[in-house]
Amino acid sequence: MSTLPVILKRYIRLLVVTIILVAVIGNAAKLFAEEIVVVVNLDNSIDNITKKELRAIFMAQSFNFSDGTLATVVNLAYKHQLRDEFYARVTGYSAKKVKQRWSAATFSGRAEFPEEFDTAKEVIRWIKQNSHSVGYIDAASVTDDVKVVLRLP
Repeated sequence: MSTLPVILKRYIRLLVVTIILVAVIGNAAKLFAEEIVVVVNLDNSIDNITKKELRAIFMAQSFNFSDGTLATVVNLAYKHQLRDEFYARVTGYSAKKVKQRWSAATFSGRAEFPEEFDTAKEVIRWIKQNSHSVGYIDAASVTDDVKVVLRLP
């Protein structure tokens, strides 16, 4: 009879650990399932952008939108969790690898490093004040101050 409580205690511990793991994995999955949107200034003439065009702009391979107007990249801060996810979805590379591309473009004189901001609110404020800017934020942060040109589910 004394072994039953020991088995029951082990079962309860296993159950608690399982519940904790499910909660942690669920939160991680939620982060990666978050919709990211690409936004531009309201006065920008483009209404949408392809993933291919966006990749070229954010990889410092192109500096113009499809209509020929200047495209100025705006990034979330280097350590912002959405930044890595954005670059993985759009370029297939890590933010670190993309930063190396920007370094090469900057040192060759073809570009300047993109502005970086800590929050979506700051990205929106910058884009609102700079008509050629393009950036990305989580879909829940979109306001009427910017235009969504691509959704990355």
